[in-house]
Amino acid sequence: MKDSQNLSISPPIVFGLFLAMSALFARVALAAAGLPSAATHWQFWLLAVAPPLAGAAGLYAYRRDQSARQRERRSRTGCCQGCGYDLRATPSQCPECGTIPT
Repeated sequence: MKDSQNLSISPPIVFGLFLAMSALFARVALAAAGLPSAATHWQFWLLAVAPPLAGAAGLYAYRRDQSARQRERRSRTGCCQGCGYDLRATPSQCPECGTIPT
């Protein structure tokens, strides 16, 4: 499989990005409310962190389900698991990407 076709981002990176964005949002929300940013206000942190994390988890689950369905569809129709090339003419190896079907 070509590396340029696989553009998915790993879950820890997505989690880190959303956590950083949430922290920034929480700091802005605390400042807008007139509260000191060093204060411990778990309600603001919960409101700032929970929605992005839930969205990231939902997006990750959707992508996993989508790729599992794609793999199942490709194996059912006799296509290469890596690139989707039709393997009816060459069942031993994919001429497009070189993957050996299992």
